[in-house]
Amino acid sequence: MTKKPRNKLTLEKIQRLIACVAIPQGRPVDQIEAADYDWTVPNCFSREQLEKLDGFAHVISSAITDTFGRFLRSGFEVQPGQVGQYYAQKFISQLFESEQKDCYLILKDEKGASCGLIIVPNDTAASWLRLLLGESEAKADDDQQLSQLERFLLCDVICHLAEAIINSNRKLNLTATKTLLSDNFSLDIGDCEELFKITFDIRQKNVEQACQIHLLLPCSKLVPIAGAAGNKKTLTPEQAKNAILEHAKQLPVSVTARFARTELKFEQVLTLQKGDILMLDKKITEPLELIVEGKTRYLARLVKSGGRLAVKITHANTKDL
Repeated sequence: MTKKPRNKLTLEKIQRLIACVAIPQGRPVDQIEAADYDWTVPNCFSREQLEKLDGFAHVISSAITDTFGRFLRSGFEVQPGQVGQYYAQKFISQLFESEQKDCYLILKDEKGASCGLIIVPNDTAASWLRLLLGESEAKADDDQQLSQLERFLLCDVICHLAEAIINSNRKLNLTATKTLLSDNFSLDIGDCEELFKITFDIRQKNVEQACQIHLLLPCSKLVPIAGAAGNKKTLTPEQAKNAILEHAKQLPVSVTARFARTELKFEQVLTLQKGDILMLDKKITEPLELIVEGKTRYLARLVKSGGRLAVKITHANTKDL
């Protein structure tokens, strides 16, 4: 009767087990596609939730299109672009370190706390001002400050964009400030708050180059729209360990029985013939070695079972497993 093995984990064993958990049997490891997990980027939403947020982004795109039709007197096509998830401290720091003179409109929650932004890049602002004032009158570029008239017109457009975004889904429960900022702003959110950014690609009809604006909101504000995450089981550390072990128990492991060894000169190997006898380095009474993953884990003696050659474990060395 064999003894029941103990579930004794070491760091090396945990690493080996975790590495095996997601590998389909029979598939070479080097053929499995994998990517490094970036711990600096949050992953707040599941794929199902991201699909719902994509639908929400398309609704906003339609609202922005209608707003442009009223204010900029030109046909536009607005489509959701890239989305991203960020930690607040890292993202806001990148905004402040950027040399671009973007425009920001702050969004507030039902308690009046500053929680989000509408970000209008400088080249986008310049493009809108050219439509509002005419090509020759617009001065916005990287080197010049906006005039009072330009800032007023731009703020008016962006405020109406904010209203269109907020009204696209009442679950947002947000309001927008009426002041357009370029720097020195702050948000009432923690450094580790998870943020979700949606980029909108805005293309004027008959114009090849598109411009962009960005909507930045805490992930928590979008949960009512994205819906609750699917039925995810939260496992305790002990349950996670047992789940890995149960899976690992089904994985095949190669065990090699090594009887003994000897060394020969190359010329001796060349002269070996049928019937020759080689003297090994063990006595007939000494145990055999059972090798698992390149290391001697057990000692055994040779026996016969059911008409087949077998070994019987005499000593186990499992402290490194």
